[in-house]
Amino acid sequence: MKNFKKLSILTLLVAMAAIMFSCVDDDYDMPPVKQIPIGEIYTIQQIKDFYYNNNNSDYTFTEDASVYGTVTMDEETDNSYKTPFFQDNTGGIAIFVNNSGGLYIGDSIRVYLKDLKIMKYRDGLFQINDETGSNGVDIDANIIKQGHNSQRHPEEVTLAEILESTASKEYYQGRLVKINNVQFVDTDTSKTYYWEDEENGENKLIQDSLDNTIIVRTSSYSTFADYKIPNGSGSIIAIVSQYTDEMQLLIRRSSEVDMNGERFTVGGGGGTGEGTGTKEDPYNVAGAIANNTGLKQWVKGYIVGAAEYITGTGNVFHFESPFGSVTTNLFIADDPNESNPSNVFVVQLPSGEIRNILNLIDHPTNHKKQVMVRGNLESYFGQPGMKETIGCIIDDTEYGETSDVDAILFEDFATITRYGTINLTGWNVIAETGTVIWQGDGYNGQSAEISAFESGEASNISWLITPAVDLSATTSPYLSFYSALKYFAGDILSVHVSTDYDGGDSPQTATWTELTAANIVSTSDPVDDASGYNYTDSGNVDLSAYKYSSVYIAFKYSGSGNNNQTTKYRVDNIKIAEL
Repeated sequence: MKNFKKLSILTLLVAMAAIMFSCVDDDYDMPPVKQIPIGEIYTIQQIKDFYYNNNNSDYTFTEDASVYGTVTMDEETDNSYKTPFFQDNTGGIAIFVNNSGGLYIGDSIRVYLKDLKIMKYRDGLFQINDETGSNGVDIDANIIKQGHNSQRHPEEVTLAEILESTASKEYYQGRLVKINNVQFVDTDTSKTYYWEDEENGENKLIQDSLDNTIIVRTSSYSTFADYKIPNGSGSIIAIVSQYTDEMQLLIRRSSEVDMNGERFTVGGGGGTGEGTGTKEDPYNVAGAIANNTGLKQWVKGYIVGAAEYITGTGNVFHFESPFGSVTTNLFIADDPNESNPSNVFVVQLPSGEIRNILNLIDHPTNHKKQVMVRGNLESYFGQPGMKETIGCIIDDTEYGETSDVDAILFEDFATITRYGTINLTGWNVIAETGTVIWQGDGYNGQSAEISAFESGEASNISWLITPAVDLSATTSPYLSFYSALKYFAGDILSVHVSTDYDGGDSPQTATWTELTAANIVSTSDPVDDASGYNYTDSGNVDLSAYKYSSVYIAFKYSGSGNNNQTTKYRVDNIKIAEL
């Protein structure tokens, strides 16, 4: 009986279970899984090529496509706001994202490119952005993580290799690199990575033994902004970045700056440095290399060749005829039979008299002649050299600006710092409209520079005005100067003379006559391979019609940040003298 009851209860339970499970639909509704297409697969270099092949303009991907790489910089230390970098075997690139966080160094990622744009931020840094170019890439919709902890090792490189040409700058841009045997410049070692007491406090300079320099940029928000700059030499690991025409390094973490060695002496050049840089006691080439400080000096040596940038090859140093195909430079050495590029000093030849006299294409017999040249001692073709050459002596004949003794006015802006205020005695820097003003240039400050780029203002009229000069007792006074341009967006620089300007803050109320005979730089003038600037010499501009006791010269910039009138100009070596 008991067994019957147990069997009945068991039967009842089985029946109930059958009824319950017969009412359950085992065809579950699964949420749809979004599949992000892959499409055509490109390398980082290939997506950069879309920009180049689009007349160097932004390119938006309209079809399914992807690019793969490894994250090499994240936002862990807040030194690259919403802008991680990633790299593959062909190059590196920045990607501006819509939200901070989520990507970390070592992440393997795929970026879905449809409706994204390849562009250059501030005309310099390659960047992937959304199609508006401003809102950033949607991390969830466009970036797919493929793995973790896939660290890339930095590429060991020298400063000279990064800076030597436009092509080399674009090759290294976005890459993770390690640079050995460098140090921060003396003037930065007393500061912190971000120095709030100066304009452009984010920027510090490192140098190598040949005084090649590059900016190390640190955000004021970075976790190491207030760390002290190391006062030794060693190595740095960083991402190569670019802002307009300036190459920069972005540190990922302060521990990757290893500079505990003894500081080194800047210099080199295969010989003993001699001279003081004056006309009476010029530097020899070894001395000029060791003192490549940006100052205007005299250097003496033998003409031994010319340098040329060749696409696909890089910088080529021609020691024998026919000396390449350019007239824009030559190089000198202490030994007329020198054949080592490390021991030569490359001299820029601006258009005009000096180029016409010295260049080896037109004057191959200048080869191995002794010459003295005068100009700015600064990096050129990735090594110590001379730019803005203003004078020379060859075959016992002087050309160009070889003496300032008789100059009524001469200004080379040698005391102005990088992006510094032009506060020279008697000079006026005035913004007639807008807020853009003339300032020290972005390289070493030693020329006056201006650009309305991204001013956000409809009109940017700015004046750079000399002190008053007395020409009343002169016979044949003249004006000369050097000018350069980059990022051409309109011929918007002019030079003027006035005899009734009162020296005040309203130059527009005076009578100004444009000096149309002045040769102001244009895009048809030669381009310096090392800096990308067009440059030229004004020639001697006759001032004989203005022999008064109070004469002013003004450089007037008429730009617009809103209407694409934003050409960047530099002027230098402004001279008023008697023929």
